[in-house]
Amino acid sequence: MACADCTERALSVGLSCGHGTARFPSVIFTARWSASLIIVSVITTGICVGAGYAVVRVQPLIGALVFALPVIALLFCVRGYTLEQSTLLVKRLLWNTEIPLHGLRSAEADPALLAGSLRTFGNGGFFSFSGWFYSRKLGKYRAFMTDRRDTVVLTFDDRTVVVSPQPADRFAARVLEIAR
Repeated sequence: MACADCTERALSVGLSCGHGTARFPSVIFTARWSASLIIVSVITTGICVGAGYAVVRVQPLIGALVFALPVIALLFCVRGYTLEQSTLLVKRLLWNTEIPLHGLRSAEADPALLAGSLRTFGNGGFFSFSGWFYSRKLGKYRAFMTDRRDTVVLTFDDRTVVVSPQPADRFAARVLEIAR
């Protein structure tokens, strides 16, 4: 049975209820892949397979490593987000990355905040946009994204995290409600 917060309308836009508390049930948000993420992932996988095939005959170990790159990147893909009591869970392929919500000051659904961002360490489109980034507007931040057009910037007392749940505006409102 769905809780009061999970109406049929909410379910139709990618939200569903989990097993949270009576006051704040777990809410699942989807992670839609952007066209650019799909294109970069397909092209990069093709390059790795082709290069791995070409290299494996000459250098088997290096060829195997090149073949393994898409599998390794796929492990770090973002499959969705779950808000659960006082934690944001970033769903990965085999595990969840937990982001405690204590100290959350704001949640803003605004992709323009990412303008001019530079990746300092991480993945720029091979099954996700994830890792550590820098921009003049946000400073240093950690990203767990699949679509740079629908992002939510979570500003904490000691860090900034950017995610791309669907729908972004509902996620921003809900995460603030849960963090309070």
